[in-house]
Amino acid sequence: MNNSDIYEFINRFIIDNTKVGEHERLSLDVINMMSKSICLEKLSLTNHKDKSTLRVGELREYIKRLYYTDSELNSFQSNKRKSCNNSLSENNNSIEQGNCTDQNLSVNLNTNNNSNIYDSNGVSNVEANSLEFNSNVIQVQNQSPKFRERNSPIADGVMENFVSVSDSFFRCIHCNKKKSGKYITNLHKHLGSCYAYKLKLIGQVKPATADEVDLAVCKMIIELGLSQSSVENPSFQNFINTLQALPKESIYNLPSRRKIKDIIIKMNNDLSKQLDQKIEQCNYVSIQYDGWKSLSKSEMVGVNATLISNKPNKRIKIEEVVLSIKSFNGSHSAENISTHIKDVLGHQMKDKLIWVVTDNAYTMTKSGELLTDDFPHLITNFGCKVHKDQLLVCNIMKSDVFTPSLSSYWKSIEHFQKSTSATEKIKDYQRVAGITKPKSMKIANDTRWMSEYDALKRYQLLNEYVKKYFVDRIAELQLMIDFNKEKQIIKYNNSSHLSNQYNTVEEYLNKKNIVLKKQITDLEKLKVSEKDSNLICILLEILGEFRVQTTILQDKETNISDVVPSYLSIKDQLLNVSKKSYSNNSNINSSIKSCLEKVIDELDQRYDCYIKIGGDNIIIHPLFATFLNPNYHTKPILELCKGFVNQSVFLRAYKDICSKIGIEPGSDEEVQGELVALSNVQDDYIKNQNIDKFEWWFNNIREYKYLYEVAVILLAIACTSVNSERLFSTAGRVITKDKCSLTDKYASILIFLRQNLKLDTNKNS
Repeated sequence: MNNSDIYEFINRFIIDNTKVGEHERLSLDVINMMSKSICLEKLSLTNHKDKSTLRVGELREYIKRLYYTDSELNSFQSNKRKSCNNSLSENNNSIEQGNCTDQNLSVNLNTNNNSNIYDSNGVSNVEANSLEFNSNVIQVQNQSPKFRERNSPIADGVMENFVSVSDSFFRCIHCNKKKSGKYITNLHKHLGSCYAYKLKLIGQVKPATADEVDLAVCKMIIELGLSQSSVENPSFQNFINTLQALPKESIYNLPSRRKIKDIIIKMNNDLSKQLDQKIEQCNYVSIQYDGWKSLSKSEMVGVNATLISNKPNKRIKIEEVVLSIKSFNGSHSAENISTHIKDVLGHQMKDKLIWVVTDNAYTMTKSGELLTDDFPHLITNFGCKVHKDQLLVCNIMKSDVFTPSLSSYWKSIEHFQKSTSATEKIKDYQRVAGITKPKSMKIANDTRWMSEYDALKRYQLLNEYVKKYFVDRIAELQLMIDFNKEKQIIKYNNSSHLSNQYNTVEEYLNKKNIVLKKQITDLEKLKVSEKDSNLICILLEILGEFRVQTTILQDKETNISDVVPSYLSIKDQLLNVSKKSYSNNSNINSSIKSCLEKVIDELDQRYDCYIKIGGDNIIIHPLFATFLNPNYHTKPILELCKGFVNQSVFLRAYKDICSKIGIEPGSDEEVQGELVALSNVQDDYIKNQNIDKFEWWFNNIREYKYLYEVAVILLAIACTSVNSERLFSTAGRVITKDKCSLTDKYASILIFLRQNLKLDTNKNS
């Protein structure tokens, strides 16, 4: 073996055992430790150019100059592309032929590079620093890189923990996981995360105490930024219960991110199949859909559905599900939206879709109308009741009589939003008053229904403390102007504290007083006048019933039978407010009454079609549903409905619904008799029974055998797009700034699963 062979062998040894690039730097301690591992003292580099690290390329050059003469270096430069496999194969052949009898080949390196330091058998006769290589290592130099790496000295302690499955894959003997063995670092990394391997090293399992588990949970909540209520989440509790159900001898290893994604995708596929089965088994479907823009500015359309299963002699079954939330491409036109919804629904719902709920934007309502051609059983497209009310609320707040007062309120609220000291002062006043949980100002949110009302209501609640804050703060600033001048003169007159921009103390104080006076002026402008306060009180009284009805209609059990009672309650409140006199100023009273008259007219235009007999635009289904809801059998409602019953309007509505959804209707005489009998049922009798509407109909199915099926279907149909709003709230919690790498497709999967996990009937999932 000549000097060139020695250099090339050491070169391969360094590269195979460091796994770094040409320009990566190695610590001298690592190099020295490596040189000692092969008994080579000539690589002691502690004082090499006074460096603490050395690049791999520099290390190669250093080794060259140790083992090559100048002529050999020149020869090496001209042939540096030549492979060293021939020389290594000769060494391997000599070992296989028995020319080297010793298993450990000892190569002596002489400090004189010109002398021949090897005998015919490759064993040195010169006393020098020795470098010992294992013959097995030499034999694998000509093998494939994968094989050579797995049989390098660094792999001795790793490969004993794996058994070969194929040429590139190995199975861990501790956790039975299959891992790629292309690089030894991959197997070494697995051992670092293999819990079973760690237990083997420890020798025994140390049971954790309850306090240690509590501490681990707290650390997880802190590091992940979760709320304390996470421990009350049913999913988290289910996870802990599942862990506790594991056999004592079993060991659980957390899955990798890739495996979690694979499991989630599989869950999505399984849940989609279960949802398809539920849709196949149900009788009717009503949907609600709306659009939403994510943080990544991607348009998404969410489709919720109510699955209605009405089997003979069984109670009706209603399930709320999410059919889809997918990215929407193209212009936001009614035709494109309608096409998107058709793709989501597919042919499976062609004979099942009976009702559509959207918001009241033109493109949405028009897209719902375009669905009627493809879904023959679709009764109607209905605009969200709460969204209609919000449009009325916006019109009221934009009226000329309330706009100036609202402007001063929003400015004052904005001041408390920006100033933490002002907010703390308000809380201090409340604590002094004995309030243990002080409140702060609320901020109006454009995406939250009635948030403006809530913000104004909170301001009125804190109005006493707000007034006190402005009085105290203005007085404090005035004191700074009046009484601090003398102190400032004493402080600065004989000192160098003044900035270069001020020539005298008086100039500095004048500038400061100008700033303080401006602050006082700004605070005076933020104070709400008595006139504005009175007008806001009137506005809150007008909007009070809107807030109550919005809260009621956001309940999950609301349906189209709630539309007419909600409208009548709001109208009664507006009429009562219009009869009052709120000010000595006749102009203000007339302005308020004029505003209320416009609101009532607009309200009637939106809802009169539900309660007026006759006309081409009559939409009788909401009032018919109210009549079929026994909980609304109050005297005003029954008086309103009796005219529709006596003139056979409800009978026509019944026959229209039966023809649309494919139900065999009863005879006119029998159905009209059931309608008359139902109009005599009082709500007092029903309330005494203490049962819900579906239970009442199931108990009275014999008396109303023709009305029963239509009644339970109408009472199961939603009148709002609240479910779509909840879907987008969930989407906002999934698609956050911290998850900017989420693709739209994978985000849709996560949202779909989060909303539909309650449907999962697979015990193993």
